[in-house]
Amino acid sequence: MALGAHQQLTVSGRQLAAVSGTAVRAGDDAFDRWVAERDRLEDQSISARYVSRDMLGYQQLDRYGDWQTDPTYGNVWYPRSVDADWAPYRDGQWVDIAPWGWTWIDAAPWGFAPSHYGRWARIGPRWAWVPGRANARPV
Repeated sequence: MALGAHQQLTVSGRQLAAVSGTAVRAGDDAFDRWVAERDRLEDQSISARYVSRDMLGYQQLDRYGDWQTDPTYGNVWYPRSVDADWAPYRDGQWVDIAPWGWTWIDAAPWGFAPSHYGRWARIGPRWAWVPGRANARPV
């Protein structure tokens, strides 16, 4: 059965017999609004300019840090609201996770991407995360 935009088909039984075909009004419930807001934030992501959208955890970077360009490292990310003596891999724990083995689990809500991709570099008095090439597939 062909369906147009904003239509849904309800079926039942093993033969998938059509029960009804009705129009759906998009954006009418809380879930639709939640999805629309997540899509909007992803579309406006600053971090997506600097890292692949395939990189797990990139979505948290916008909320918790800032991007700057460094002449040596290129585009780097600095975490916001960390102590002056903050350093990577201090606040978290190593956990044996199958099938990968010992994996760092950072305590910071933004810690996944910077702990598993790219590298950290000391730039002046601060630590900056250097993600590497934005168009590369993260591994």
